[in-house]
Amino acid sequence: LVGRGRIPSRPDWQSFIASHGSTDPTSQKLRKLLELEALGAELLIESGDVADIVRMREIVAHANERFGEIHGVFHVAGAIDDAPIQTKTQASIEAVFSPKVLGTKVLDELLPDVELFALFSSNSSALGAAGQIDYAAASAFVDAFAESRAQRARPRTLAIGWSVWRDAGLA
Repeated sequence: LVGRGRIPSRPDWQSFIASHGSTDPTSQKLRKLLELEALGAELLIESGDVADIVRMREIVAHANERFGEIHGVFHVAGAIDDAPIQTKTQASIEAVFSPKVLGTKVLDELLPDVELFALFSSNSSALGAAGQIDYAAASAFVDAFAESRAQRARPRTLAIGWSVWRDAGLA
């Protein structure tokens, strides 16, 4: 599991939950991770920006050392900056494009033969949403990328065009 934010180290999870309470967002994530472990999952949790190829190369190497070959990727990163198009700047657009567009390219470069490449897109690529021209464009890139990659030797590539998630994601 890779995310831009940091979470406490594994030995500190229980004390973090106890000291921050059940409504704290990090506590809620930690409880979900503990549930996964209780079900038998072995977790490797890393902090990094998916658009940073140097950091992602390190993370992929660490995952390969720990688990062996990577067979599947679920790329769910995204950023939204709701604002009228006339107020968007180059920097704000790049901040929205980075996780979806650059992150997708980085993962494809580092894991070109992965058997399953599941990309989380958005239905905004087809529907559009007020204030989200950049997000809609980034999602359209993900959709087109998945279609293109599906034509290669490893065809298990798909883009999933999500709507708003209840109490999760970018909503």
